[in-house]
Amino acid sequence: MKIKTPRELSFESLKKCFKDGKYSNLEVLTNLSRVSLEQRDKALYTALVYGVIEKSITLDWIIDKYSKLPVEELDADTLISLRLGIYQIMYMDRIPAFSACDESVKLVSHKSKSYVNAVLRNVAKNKALLQEQMENAPLQIKYSVPQYIIDIWTKGYGEEKTVEILKGFSVNPPLTLRVNTLKCTAEEILEHIEGHVHPNLPDIIYTSGNAEALYGFDEGKFFIQGSNSRYAVSALKLSPGETVIDTCSCPGGKSFSAAIDMQNKGKIYSFDLHANKLSLVTKGAKRLGIDIIETAELNATKPREDLKGCADAVICDVPCSGLGIIAKKPDIKYKNLSDIERLPEIQLNILNASSEYLKKGGRLMYSTCTLNPEENEKITDEFLKTHKGFHRAEGFPRTSFPTDLWEDGFFCDLIIKD
Repeated sequence: MKIKTPRELSFESLKKCFKDGKYSNLEVLTNLSRVSLEQRDKALYTALVYGVIEKSITLDWIIDKYSKLPVEELDADTLISLRLGIYQIMYMDRIPAFSACDESVKLVSHKSKSYVNAVLRNVAKNKALLQEQMENAPLQIKYSVPQYIIDIWTKGYGEEKTVEILKGFSVNPPLTLRVNTLKCTAEEILEHIEGHVHPNLPDIIYTSGNAEALYGFDEGKFFIQGSNSRYAVSALKLSPGETVIDTCSCPGGKSFSAAIDMQNKGKIYSFDLHANKLSLVTKGAKRLGIDIIETAELNATKPREDLKGCADAVICDVPCSGLGIIAKKPDIKYKNLSDIERLPEIQLNILNASSEYLKKGGRLMYSTCTLNPEENEKITDEFLKTHKGFHRAEGFPRTSFPTDLWEDGFFCDLIIKD
């Protein structure tokens, strides 16, 4: 059986993502686990899939400049082969333009070969001009982000901050590890891998690569957790023996972080609406050596009666638009605006319900991985306006933007029950 090239694999994966709506991270993980490729080819395959998805708005803008047919009239195979070729020409300097053209032509049927070849060679010939035009193009073209998302950020944070956000998301974020201090230290892990400790979070390591292939993964010495997510849990100041409820827990990172802060002593209830996802929490806890987590399927808008008023702390990481993690999950850019507009009502209902778990003096951390005031401070402001027995902790709410120090966009607000 013929072994497929990285470009052939990326072509197939991109069709699944663009045509069938498959999530790129799941598609890439599935392929990497089943194909036999050298590490260099795996890296190329991964870069092509994520890169084409990330830059598709800009790529289609370029296609429209040099194609006789508009993008919307192209068949899927032709469009994806053009996107692949143009991405390599414009963004991958180590790949010769002639190679990008030739390999992309091989991906399409005979009737489309001359067309694809002509468009790509024209793009390659005009690369310098295109780069200049892209630099001066509207933000949605320059950064390949839908206009409605730019509008959300401009309305919420202003034009200057919006440009900063766009620039931040154009840099590949690091792989962020939360050290399992039940088993080891950051220094021990850094003896075996390349990376560095976050300047403000001594149990967060910035590194790169495939987490499962790194030293200590199988032994449960770390798990993947963003620095903002880690900060949100640390702000709860959890102690051994406390009771914690994580209302929307999957895939489990905040529950794991809470358990480690509690020295694996106490009780954590990790709930989620989707029962099939809870196995991620169970398996992760086992690998990490954590045994204080109890999982259960539960609708977060309907709190369990037997747990009302019993929690020292609640983690309320609500479903959100994900506009803060675009650099890690570029598919998020192509959500429908209507999907985002329906979220605030759900988020407020979850926050209202989650607050019922708190005992007197209990702490609730509301968080999202999005940059959208409608899903963030407007939700907690509304909650505090309608719930007189609660107050906001000093120093909150807190919005983080993608910079060298905080790799994602993130919001958190710490609420205390009087």
